[in-house]
Amino acid sequence: MPRPFFIVGSGRCGATWLYEILRHHERIALTNEARVLDFLYFCNELVNLPSSRLGACVPCESITMRGLVRDAYLPTLSKVFLRHCKDICEAFYREHFADRDYLWWGDKLPDPRVALGAQRLWPDARYLLLVRDPRDVLCSWRAFAKRREVHEQHPELLDYPASILAASWQAIYSGLPQELDDVMILRYEDLCAQPRQHIEAFLGYLDLAWSDSVAQALRANRSFEIHGTSASLEASLGRWRSELSAADVEIIEGVCSDVMQTFGYEVAGQLPREPVHGQLDGDGIDSRP
Repeated sequence: MPRPFFIVGSGRCGATWLYEILRHHERIALTNEARVLDFLYFCNELVNLPSSRLGACVPCESITMRGLVRDAYLPTLSKVFLRHCKDICEAFYREHFADRDYLWWGDKLPDPRVALGAQRLWPDARYLLLVRDPRDVLCSWRAFAKRREVHEQHPELLDYPASILAASWQAIYSGLPQELDDVMILRYEDLCAQPRQHIEAFLGYLDLAWSDSVAQALRANRSFEIHGTSASLEASLGRWRSELSAADVEIIEGVCSDVMQTFGYEVAGQLPREPVHGQLDGDGIDSRP
């Protein structure tokens, strides 16, 4: 019986690059933010909102809705819907990957709340939690926003406040390692340094062997060129020292320092900093084995 696994973490942490590698494994059926689980999560929120009330249905807090089902019938419908959520999701993967004999199916989940919701449906699910220095994450988001197609849809990211990024990063990484029952934690920086070693370790976590198709995907991957915002792998690491203002660093560390240190990130403090310059560009991973 195929089992689920999910990739979770903050944005700009290398998850897309990893997806482009793992999806080539013959025994894996992996989607890239398909949002199927997000859709079911949203529906479950709505099915628990009685017609007598208004509510914001997560993971879409900006959408305020009035419940549809009459209060008296809601408890029954809620139980029925939750029972079928699992079948709907598994059926989607069976049909979407009908030509693949997979042992594991999963998605790159952009919303950590959905990961916790998935754990209720699949207690045996496994998770890969990707971590990246939040100071570099902020640099990467701001650089990513300079792309025309991104800026047109999300102009607010150009001046992404350090306080918002810090709160989001802290919420993800202070909770998920404890709340997920079966999780492997991998730092972006370590994945950059030794990609094959860490991908092979993750496949081992799924009880899968390294394969030629994964090796080929690793060699041929050009995700960094497409999604990255640095000139090179090296430039994506520690970029905050030259790109963030002292005020931004202070804001992020003021919120995140304790959790950062649990993952091995040094807090700036007296660390030497390079002068801030105007170039904003960096998220990526080396695709060499």
